[in-house]
Amino acid sequence: MIWLAAATAMMLAALLASMSRSGIVGLLGAVAFCAVAQRKRPTVRRAWWVVAVCALVVGFAVTRADIPALTERFSQSGVGVRERVTIWRETVPIVKDFWLTGTGVGTYRIAMLAYQHTDRNVQFNQAHNHYLQVASEGGLVLLIPVAAVLIALIYRIKKQLEIESSGAYWIRAGASCGLLAVALQSLWDVGLVMPANSALAASLAAIASYER
Repeated sequence: MIWLAAATAMMLAALLASMSRSGIVGLLGAVAFCAVAQRKRPTVRRAWWVVAVCALVVGFAVTRADIPALTERFSQSGVGVRERVTIWRETVPIVKDFWLTGTGVGTYRIAMLAYQHTDRNVQFNQAHNHYLQVASEGGLVLLIPVAAVLIALIYRIKKQLEIESSGAYWIRAGASCGLLAVALQSLWDVGLVMPANSALAASLAAIASYER
């Protein structure tokens, strides 16, 4: 428990230090899912331990974070939303023109040389929405298999959580929380294009869905 709490505290402190709004929103979504999972296995003692450990972890992380900078960062969210909306709006024509095969995986930046019509001082090299980027680069040829795999994964994880009766339930639930955080962040960023992030997400999927 001590090692897990320390690791969690360090990761939370790193997240707050990065000032990633999408990362923090993803974390909040994961915490909400964890609360739902906790209700399925309620015990008074466990609940008190969870509250105590979470309070210690959050307390440590907050002491390492620049709260004023975080506050200013979130106060500028309106600007960030407008910038994202502009990028998404200029990505939609790519999806319409290359709806079947896309422009090719990894070619978003090149495609935007022709499709970006706003200020060219900053080139759009990513869609800042992983689902939209998959649609623009891969079209239906890639989008349909990806959607099918995600649906199958969700069904498999749900089934394994329902039948898991050992302490591994919490390991599965934790991995599921991580995947949910990744899914939420992918609405705002394309973190999974980084091989390290993809490998970690694949590991979480394996842990959450494996069959004994």
